[in-house]
Amino acid sequence: MGFLLDTNVLIALLDRNSPAQGAARTSLAAMLAFGEDAWLAPQTIVEFWAVATKPVTSNGLGWTRDRTVSEVGRLLAMLPMLAESSELFPIWMGLFSEHSISGKHVHDARLAAIMLANGIPKILTFNVKDFPDRWGIAAVRP
Repeated sequence: MGFLLDTNVLIALLDRNSPAQGAARTSLAAMLAFGEDAWLAPQTIVEFWAVATKPVTSNGLGWTRDRTVSEVGRLLAMLPMLAESSELFPIWMGLFSEHSISGKHVHDARLAAIMLANGIPKILTFNVKDFPDRWGIAAVRP
């Protein structure tokens, strides 16, 4: 069981300039202290990489490739990665057909599908509204 860490939590954890860094770190530490598991997903790493390497003028972190490689390496050394199995696509499609998902929520629904396929019930995110309970997961704010 445990939590998936959303991309915005990963950014807050690693961006020294993030006003949310304290909340993200405190929440993760508390989860781990209470015996909860914290998980990464390949998609959150891809999304993190995109934000980390995007210029600051485009709402990115402006990091170099080398820094991004290093920071992703730190994440992967600390936290386990969820598997993306063949079950993922049918679960994702089921969410679409049942809930009429479109636009930017396509990516959020894919994270929900990864969680459902792996039996992870909760996501730690600063954007709880992006993950409605009707998808079968619970969104928790740091």
